[in-house]
Amino acid sequence: MLIPVLIHLWNGKKGKVIAWAAFPWLDPKESQSSRSVKLENWLLLLIRILLVATLVFLLAGLIWKGVGSGRENKVVHLMWPDEQVEAEFRFELEQATQKGQEVRWIGTGLPEYGTEQISAVDFSQEKLQDYLDELDSDIDSIYLYSGLQASFFLETTYWLPQKPVFRITENYIAKVKSPALALESGEFLELDSEGVLVKTTEANGSSQVISGSIPVAFLSLEKEKKEAIQSAFSAIEKVYGLKFSESESIQSLFLFSDTFHTNIKENQLLFIT
Repeated sequence: MLIPVLIHLWNGKKGKVIAWAAFPWLDPKESQSSRSVKLENWLLLLIRILLVATLVFLLAGLIWKGVGSGRENKVVHLMWPDEQVEAEFRFELEQATQKGQEVRWIGTGLPEYGTEQISAVDFSQEKLQDYLDELDSDIDSIYLYSGLQASFFLETTYWLPQKPVFRITENYIAKVKSPALALESGEFLELDSEGVLVKTTEANGSSQVISGSIPVAFLSLEKEKKEAIQSAFSAIEKVYGLKFSESESIQSLFLFSDTFHTNIKENQLLFIT
């Protein structure tokens, strides 16, 4: 803190030459420059002190932050207990394990990857938040590996210590039995083993066959989105001969919403727009 004061005094030592031409008989020493140390320009001195003080505090803060962050970042990798997800990201997960980062299954107790097999993981989608609550609060980064389940993790639905970075499988095949739609031609529309909608002559492996008008519910959708979906349904009706009827019931077969809903039944289809 003395630095600005010393600089200020040094600049103030520049003396002024005093002419003594009218008094040549005076001692030569008295005709020299008048040099004195005085505190002048108090405002300038104060500004210099404040600038140096600010610099000192900034440097001290950086040093303190560096000392306080001496620990390594705590990174956790969470994997949805699914064989397809594990197979696609096995290399990345093994690399994370070699780096000393935590790799865990999403399930009761968050079991460590490598020590527990998928079949041994106790998992229930209804308890998803309970599993996430077992995470430590001092985590710096979270990587979440999943397939189609990524749609479950909306910011307004679940809480995590940090916003997760998603790693989603590119070729995920949903293992669900979807309902088949009966057409007027006697054929059926259903999903094949790869999740592609196909036309078949028989309802093979479908959990339910739906005929007649298909109830559709729009849950809190903007007017523009709703109109676009209705136009798409009109085109589908012309091409496939299906019939759709708008309903306000949450029990409708097709649901369109901006947010995820947890109370969806097995045979319902929820479309998040």
